Amino acid sequence: MVRFQLGGSYGKNLEMGDDTYKLRRKVIEIIYDANKIVRLPRINVIITERGTKEKINVLGIGSLVGLNIWIPKHTLKLSPLKIREVVYHEIVHTICKQAGHDEKCLLMKASVSNKELTRASLDKRLKEYLTGMRKY
Repeated sequence: MVRFQLGGSYGKNLEMGDDTYKLRRKVIEIIYDANKIVRLPRINVIITERGTKEKINVLGIGSLVGLNIWIPKHTLKLSPLKIREVVYHEIVHTICKQAGHDEKCLLMKASVSNKELTRASLDKRLKEYLTGMRKY
């Protein structure tokens, strides 16, 4: 599944209610974990419906302007490590504005990895990007 594509509609923002809050909380917990690795600014999390037909496989969007991450609710049905992979990927886009996709890096590929990454591996890659140890 593709993480990000430019252009088009990525889906409607969900109204904040009990169900949406629970979904949003999953993403916020991952951001809190990331904040323990590297100090992050406040990042806004928006849960969306699936996008339009041509954007149906988008798993997340990291804002290049502002500090927003949009996660479609279908992404939150993936395994916990895949969700973490998507959220970390979008954190890098949101914090490191010039960080594009890198097909050689499992965290910053345009699509999620076919293999299940470990949490330690994801944490290490996130830290490398956010501390400038990995160049983009």
